[in-house]
Amino acid sequence: MKWLLLGTFTCLSSCSDRFSETDLVGGNQAYYRGESATLTLNKDHTYTQSIRLRDGQAVDGSGAWNVVQVSSATIVEFSDFGFCR
Repeated sequence: MKWLLLGTFTCLSSCSDRFSETDLVGGNQAYYRGESATLTLNKDHTYTQSIRLRDGQAVDGSGAWNVVQVSSATIVEFSDFGFCR
């Protein structure tokens, strides 16, 4: 997977598979060295995100998402997606 930052949109793109919107709905969690991130895609094209850092800092956000099929790739566009360093 690769991440692209385009203006107010962040895109998540798969390299070779096409996914339906139904396949994408649901939650995903990631953990790394005591930090965690959760991203949940809802059926109504909204999402929530939650990031918890080791130092106790929390970053929560929400916005809208949309799917675009381009040849053999599925691109998910996120509005108002937050990043932390």
